[in-house]
Amino acid sequence: MTTNENPQDGVIFHSMVASISASRGVLYANTAFCAYLALPVEQIVGRDLAELAALTSGEISEFLLDPQASSMPNRLLADSEGRVFEIKTATRHGITDVIFDEVSAADSLERFLTPVSSIPFDQLGEDELRTIRIPDLRFISCCAASMPSASNLAGKIPPLEHRVLTGVFLEETSEALLAHGCTLLPPRGSLASGFAGAPRYHADHSLRALEAAFEQVWRIERVRSNCNADGRELPPIAVGLASGNAIVGGFGSGRTAVYLAEGECVETAERLARIASPGEVLVSKTTLDHLLSNLPPDWHTTESTSDDEPDLSPYMSHAGSVIPLENSPRLLLSGPGVDTDPSLAFYRFEEIWRLDSGNAQPVPVYRAIRIADAAAPQNDSATILESGFVTRLGKYRLAEVIGSGGMGRVWKAQDAYGNTVAIKTLHTSSADSPDSIKRFRREAEIMSRIPHRNICRIFETGEHDGTHFLVMELVEGLTLSDILHANAASTASRSGKSSDLPSLIAAVRKHRSSIHKKNPDADSSNSSDSDPDENPDEDSEHSPGDTPKTGHILPVDQAIGLMERVCEAVEFAHQHGVLHRDLKPGNILLRADGDPLVADFGLAKLSGETGTDKSASLSLSGNVLGTVENMAPEQAESSKNIDSRADVYALGTILYQMCTGRKHFAATGNFIADIQTLQTHEPLRPRAINPSLDPDLEVIILKCLRTVPDERYRSVSALLADLQRFRRG
Repeated sequence: MTTNENPQDGVIFHSMVASISASRGVLYANTAFCAYLALPVEQIVGRDLAELAALTSGEISEFLLDPQASSMPNRLLADSEGRVFEIKTATRHGITDVIFDEVSAADSLERFLTPVSSIPFDQLGEDELRTIRIPDLRFISCCAASMPSASNLAGKIPPLEHRVLTGVFLEETSEALLAHGCTLLPPRGSLASGFAGAPRYHADHSLRALEAAFEQVWRIERVRSNCNADGRELPPIAVGLASGNAIVGGFGSGRTAVYLAEGECVETAERLARIASPGEVLVSKTTLDHLLSNLPPDWHTTESTSDDEPDLSPYMSHAGSVIPLENSPRLLLSGPGVDTDPSLAFYRFEEIWRLDSGNAQPVPVYRAIRIADAAAPQNDSATILESGFVTRLGKYRLAEVIGSGGMGRVWKAQDAYGNTVAIKTLHTSSADSPDSIKRFRREAEIMSRIPHRNICRIFETGEHDGTHFLVMELVEGLTLSDILHANAASTASRSGKSSDLPSLIAAVRKHRSSIHKKNPDADSSNSSDSDPDENPDEDSEHSPGDTPKTGHILPVDQAIGLMERVCEAVEFAHQHGVLHRDLKPGNILLRADGDPLVADFGLAKLSGETGTDKSASLSLSGNVLGTVENMAPEQAESSKNIDSRADVYALGTILYQMCTGRKHFAATGNFIADIQTLQTHEPLRPRAINPSLDPDLEVIILKCLRTVPDERYRSVSALLADLQRFRRG
């Protein structure tokens, strides 16, 4: 470019296209290519490439001088402005088509994809983003929703009301698609479509599309009932699904740029949606075959045939497309354990007719029925959830309560694809508090910032019919608090066996399970929300002259190994600007193999916070930020200006308890008195409780527990370094 003001600044040139004749003349140039050259199309078409090369710079100019010089169909070239383009060429009948896709600005790709996909842009890999720049052939599952009688409303209701109802249809159906990881296609009238399988590929994309279809039907039915109560009419929808190969990627440029999927499966899904009866979900055989080949673990399918002929009368208006079956219709049931108990079926598929596809072989079509459509979310679920009788929370099937605390409950649950997760829900009483809700949501936001093997993962946060929830990694183990409070009975079965941590965890779980069988109301949770540290025990209720009860003491190698991994996780959080502020044995989960997970960041502080927020300050009304017995003295006074050394202190309290079987400080229950005592508290030397403890380890523990922050380790990484040196000897 030779102009003084560069018209390209701030512009992203997606898919610049030019067609070049054998004599090197420009036959066609799209608007993006014209904008890049800063010329109208009339001044580009017909000109020789050499003239255009003079208007460009860098490698782009060299390419235009001789587009045939490289035999590579795809390559990366840059101009002198630093813009990088992926060049694709194809020659046929003497005409060379060239596409220039700018790849230098990731934010432009984000703007391109974000409106149509629920997958965070920064979680997409290069291969997944590639389809934005280079359309590719993918096997996908398309889901199309149609509002069959929407056209009948035109002219019968005011235009504004028609616009509102159409907006409701498009928004509700689109949200259902996004909720299941699908990508949206541009809406067309009363048709809303999307597809699963790109840019993020999932082996079970057909099942995801099916779940999205049923959620679309449920969402519209929910809105319809409200509209009908207000005297409005919102037509029901019908949905079609089809799977197959499609060209997926970014098409067009500038104002016309869209992310599309084009192929026979898209057309088939849209045809099925238009043919289906209101409220019906129709599925092509290709989709069904793919779905049954990629079922969740422990799911099975049974098949039979029916002697009854399907009723084709609802499809008479589509007689040219609907072909009767030649054989007895297939019936399939699918679900976990359905091979032994058909009543466990989650889906029923009924073969009903064949679709005339224009090819030699018609496409068999199945009606899909979700038998668990008591599975659709229920009203007032917050109240039902509190009672413990609810079995569904949105798309999650709740199995059992595995923990309960002051804020809420933790459930073991399964998502629609059979993945087992833990779901933390707020009590209805807490849900009425804006501060509780804010803390709840904030916990998920913070944990999503710190992906680490030893930090509990958060998958989703949301609100469903008044119930606020977090979906997180399920830990099939115990908390460290469970181990430290284990009594002789729970570990008796280990006598004569190795005292490794996995064996101890297994023994304690077995003991707790036997107690639960005898007394189903007994808590057998492995959740940090059900923490023995939260409840007064003999160790915290003793009189001044009493000897505190000693709990389970871990062997030094186990204690050090656990603490090193916990320190690595906490230091990782600190490096990402997060102070935990509630480290305690009950917030350290243990996997079955003994690997620890730091959990419950509900009281965490982000770097830069001033502490003016209610959730980030202490009150003398009993709303304590943290647990007194694991809290640094300065945190007990005020949480506004604490730093990483407060977490160092908390880690020291945990290490003290692991090595001695006792807490370093026994709270009396009088919060104000405990805070005052903590300011000058000097813990009993660990070796006075456990004489076998190494003196060097005692020094490390007591350095963590200094009342003056400047006398402690300056960081968790410094504590970790000392622990590693001690372990190496």
